[in-house]
Formats: sequence, structure tokens, C-alpha cells
Amino acid sequence: MKTAFFFVIGYLLASLLATSFLLALQPPHAHFPTLIALAFFPLYPVRWVGTAFLGTIAPLEVMALAVFVLLMGTSVYLAFKARQKAAR
Repeated sequence: MKTAFFFVIGYLLASLLATSFLLALQPPHAHFPTLIALAFFPLYPVRWVGTAFLGTIAPLEVMALAVFVLLMGTSVYLAFKARQKAAR
């Protein structure tokens, strides 16, 4: 259960930080509030992967996806490390 908690919290934190990174580098248009964009932050990594498969991903989205993968990989590593520590 603790491992699943680490995965969920890690995903939410990684997507929030990657979305914030993207919005800091490329803010939305003036008629689209940033808070609305941040409200849907868990959906951005799925969108980035989808556009990567289509081949239409922008360079800034590639950087944000790299930030997400790095943070999510760190979260997975820490979850498995905690799982191994709990198994002892």
C-alpha cells in the first residue's frame, strides 16, 4: 500500500512540477487563465506522450516531459527502496 501511495503522490508531484515548468517557459494566451491550466495538471503528461507518438510535440513540451520522466523515475526508485526496506 505504501508503494502505491508513493506512485500516486510521485505522479501528482512530478506532473505538477513539469506543468509549472512548461507554463513558466510558455505561458498560455491572455484569454486562458493559468489557474485553469494548472487545474488539469495530471492530464498534461498523457497529452505530451500522445503528441510525441503523433510526432507533433514542441521542443518545450519535450523538456517538460523530460522533467516529468526524471521526477517520476526518482519517485519509483524511492518507492522500491522503501519497499525493500520494509521487507527486511
